[in-house]
Amino acid sequence: MKKIVCLSVLLLLVFTLTGCEKAKVMKCSRTSEISETMKISTEFKITYVNNTVKKVSTIEKLTSKEGTYLEAYKTSVESTYAPYDDIKYYNYDIEIEDDTLITKVNIDYSKIDLKELIKADTNNSELISEGKIDFKKLVELYKSIGSTCK
Repeated sequence: MKKIVCLSVLLLLVFTLTGCEKAKVMKCSRTSEISETMKISTEFKITYVNNTVKKVSTIEKLTSKEGTYLEAYKTSVESTYAPYDDIKYYNYDIEIEDDTLITKVNIDYSKIDLKELIKADTNNSELISEGKIDFKKLVELYKSIGSTCK
């Protein structure tokens, strides 16, 4: 009985000292007009613990009054994401609804194989620190392309 009590107290002490960090969410967004007839908006939702990114969900919407441009842009976006096709935990969907091309990307960085991610695009290595996706580096990247983060 004493062993069980001692073990319980020890476990409680370990959890208290190490802490169980709760995941936080930061949202970043940007909107720009490409021309009088085209507008693009992007929203990033970053789930992170301390300085480690766990997941990122992205929704990008390109609105255009020129339907043929949407088809061409869709083909371009599909070829951009093609290297990620066989990477587990990297999912994307691209569709056209009326006058809007919608791209949805969901990445579970807590489970993804980072070597495969780098193989798909070597620039991904710049986001990795100590074997994990670095939150500060990712936010810095989003801000560098004109996003506002809250």
